[in-house]
Formats: sequence, C-alpha cells, structure tokens
Amino acid sequence: MQPSLELEHGFESVSYSSFFTLSKVEFGFNGRLESLPLTLLLELLTPNIEHLTLGEHELNMILRGEFQGNHLNELKVLALFFHIESDVFLQRVPNIEKLEVCDGYFKEIFCFDSLNVDEDGLVSQLKVICWDSLPELVSIGSENSGIVPFLRNLETLQVISCFSSINLVPCKVSFSNLTYLEVNRCKSLLYLFTSSTARSLGQLKTMKIKMCYSIEEIVSKEGDESHENETIFQQLNCLKLEYLFKLRRFYKGSLSFPSLEEFTVTYCERMESFCTGTVKTDKLLQVNINHRVIPLETDLNSAMQNR
Repeated sequence: MQPSLELEHGFESVSYSSFFTLSKVEFGFNGRLESLPLTLLLELLTPNIEHLTLGEHELNMILRGEFQGNHLNELKVLALFFHIESDVFLQRVPNIEKLEVCDGYFKEIFCFDSLNVDEDGLVSQLKVICWDSLPELVSIGSENSGIVPFLRNLETLQVISCFSSINLVPCKVSFSNLTYLEVNRCKSLLYLFTSSTARSLGQLKTMKIKMCYSIEEIVSKEGDESHENETIFQQLNCLKLEYLFKLRRFYKGSLSFPSLEEFTVTYCERMESFCTGTVKTDKLLQVNINHRVIPLETDLNSAMQNR
C-alpha cells in the first residue's frame, strides 16, 4: 500500500510521536478514516520528526530495516521505554541530542567497545541523558571504552531510581561540559564519583542529590591524594543535598565554590561537617538547613557543626 501525496503532505508538520506495540494505525484525515501499516507511517513521520518515543516492537522494526531510507537524521529526542540488549540503535540516530531510557533491567547502558565512537562520530551531538527506573544498572560504561568522549559532551544528566552500583561513573571520566546533574532514589550508591572526575566539572551549575539512602560522600578521594588538595567547582551556583541519611561529608579534602549562591541540606543527620579540609564560598550569604534559612557566619563546616 502506498500513501497518497495528499496524505504525505499531511504529516509534514508532525514533530513529536509515540508508538508502543503497534502493527497498524488508524486515524482521521480530511473527514475519512485512514489505515496504514506502522512501517509506512514511520516512513511518513520520521523525515521531519524531532521527538520520538518508542516501545521495543517499534525499535526492532527500525533495527531490522523494515522501512527504507535515512529517515532519522532530524531526530533530536529519542525515548525508550523497555529493556534492550544492544546499543546498536544509536547508529541509526546519529544526531540525537536527548536520550531517555526508562523501565529496563539491563546492567550496562552502552557497550561502546564494539562501536566506532569518537568525538566526531556517533552520538557526538548527544547533550542530555535522562534515565529512570533502571534498578539493575551497574555501569554507564567502562573507562576504557568509547563512553569517555561521549560523556565529555553531555550538558545534562538526570538519573532516577537507577543503579545497583556503588558509584555513578567509572573513575577518570570527564564531564567537562556538564551544567546540570540530578541523582534521585539511587539506593545503592556509596559515592557519586572520584576527585579526578569532580575536577572536570568546571561548567557544572546545578547539582541535586536526593533520597540516595546509602551514599556516604559525594566525592571520593583517590589513593594517596593529600587532604590539602583543593577541588574547585568553578561555576556551581546551586547545591541541594536532601534525605541522604548516611551522608557523612561532601568530600574528604578541601573545597572551593566561587559561584555558589544557593545551598540546601535537608535531613542529612550524619553529616557532621561539609568536608575535612577548608571550604571556600565567596558568594554564599545564607544556607537552608532542614527548611530553616540561616545566615552563613563563618563557613559551611561551621554551619553543619552548629545546626
């Protein structure tokens, strides 16, 4: 069945679509009921589609090549709501800027060792990752794989109800363009990342960590690193630590937050000090601790000790 030219023009303005376990689609068009196989509908939609949400059946159709042509070059946002064994689908969506993955049971998101991934190649445009309800996730990717340049391009990372691992990323991974980080309800995490990764967060402006009930520190000191070594979060403006019942400190060392203006700590009762070294917050005038706004008289270590 071939769609009419009139019908083809009718889909030119569609930029957002969602499909879950469909083989045929019926819809009203110019006062009449039309019916198309999903393969043909995808061919009509995808040349101009920018936001596509797929179930497992629909993505497998694309991977099997059941519709022809290079139809996904304009796709900017891809949302997947299922468990998939392979990351080969990324080869079909070279220009996506946002990837959402929800409700899966895999242990690793991307196995880039088998793919040709570099700064100028696959997924080099990906700026936003949102992961939700991936409870068995162990790793984003190994530090020796192509995940390293891929993470370097990210600007937003949102992780909710994920991870059976003790940390967010492998050691020695750079997030040099990340501006927004949110981690929520990741109950196995003991820390987020190592100090070398923390030092790559020069563009980070917002960090929100909430309801990670096992986490003991945000940044973990590496090896024989001196307590005097200062980690600087140059652009961090907003820091929120909420319902982290085992959190003892942010970092076992010295810290500097030249741009920090909003600081919130809510029910982190084991947190006796912010860090074991010195902490500098040149712009911070007040703190919000357990829903109480308190003027910052000395530094964050004193504020946590005297709360």
